Amino acid sequence: MMGLFLYLKSSPLIILIFLTSLASARPSVFVGPALSSFGSNSRSIHCPTIKIMSTDRIHEAQENSILHANVKAGKFPLNDGTMMEIMYSLPTVSSRQQHSENKPPLVFIHGSFHSAWCWTSKFFPYFCSRGYPCVALSLRGTSGTFAGDGVKKVKIDDHVNDVIDFLQSLCPVVGGKHENLCRDSATFDILVEINEGCSSTIAPVLIAHSFGGLTAMKLLEHPMLQECTHLISSIGLLCSVPPSGIKKMSLRKLKRKPIDGWRIMKGLAMKKSVTNPMLCRLLFFDQVGSDDEINSYMKHFQQDSMVTIDLVDMAKKLPIISTNNDGASLFIKKDILHKPALVLGGSADFIVDREAIEETARFFAVKPVVVDGAVHDVMLANSWENVAREVEYWLHEVIEQCEDEMCETAP
Repeated sequence: MMGLFLYLKSSPLIILIFLTSLASARPSVFVGPALSSFGSNSRSIHCPTIKIMSTDRIHEAQENSILHANVKAGKFPLNDGTMMEIMYSLPTVSSRQQHSENKPPLVFIHGSFHSAWCWTSKFFPYFCSRGYPCVALSLRGTSGTFAGDGVKKVKIDDHVNDVIDFLQSLCPVVGGKHENLCRDSATFDILVEINEGCSSTIAPVLIAHSFGGLTAMKLLEHPMLQECTHLISSIGLLCSVPPSGIKKMSLRKLKRKPIDGWRIMKGLAMKKSVTNPMLCRLLFFDQVGSDDEINSYMKHFQQDSMVTIDLVDMAKKLPIISTNNDGASLFIKKDILHKPALVLGGSADFIVDREAIEETARFFAVKPVVVDGAVHDVMLANSWENVAREVEYWLHEVIEQCEDEMCETAP
């Protein structure tokens, strides 16, 4: 086995192939118009007409127990005309009355082999029952969002720009009131429904998983986020790929436990985890879930792993480039986020190790939270509720701090 490690270490091509396939993450999208489309002193409000998602796709997901019964879905038109799939769920009147009404919308960003569906079966009902409007994006290149004819790779900038586009269209709060979006009485406008279902005066909170965490980090560099401080209030990262990317993390695994490194390579780079239940459990889940559950997840993994991230391009743009000597983001130091981020990892995560969790925590200048027994797919696996409680606790802190500031600045 040591021979295998030495061979891999001495073969940059094999490592590159491994890392490239590993990056078939579905972070955020940015294939739309470049930054020149944004005015330097003004904020453009996107006023789209939303197309309703195929009912066949919704019914298929519900039958597989992937999509919660109260989840709705549709297509959000990005600036370049690409239709991005979104799924959302809104709190009921009773849940709003039972909990504080000042709950910000949660915008969920998925990682590799996933799309919006992964948040809907457990996290959506959990947080909606506590008064949070929930929205999940299916990023470019997934089964829900077409990347284009013949497109095999998407750039990290494409993901970032598309997420920014959507955040701009979520009615931001200005002076404690929602701005009006364009409405078309002849169509069902999802954004209007989402914003009417949210009475919060707090900007949305972004929650990203795995490779989606890199997109969340890159968002901090976007001029629009620096100009429009109302786009997001904070970011939560769950089992995120670290700012330095996947190369160091993968090499650590190969060096310490070559057989585990090989399993990751086989499961992700060779995509065997989308057809091999044992590998799927090992990399993403635990031994508790039923075979039917794992099989339904693998079916989605297959559909959501056809297009990969352009790693050659991304290597030049890794978030680690914009850090100081302590590994902290220069943009975090500029107070781009209103409130401290959450960096959460799992003690049983087969992919993201403790060093990676700590590196991400340094980037955001916070202490990491490590949930005992949590595996990589923290939103789906058996330990999901423990993770959701940690996220909820952090959200309470974000809300309290925001409300305290509002009291201090009130006339």
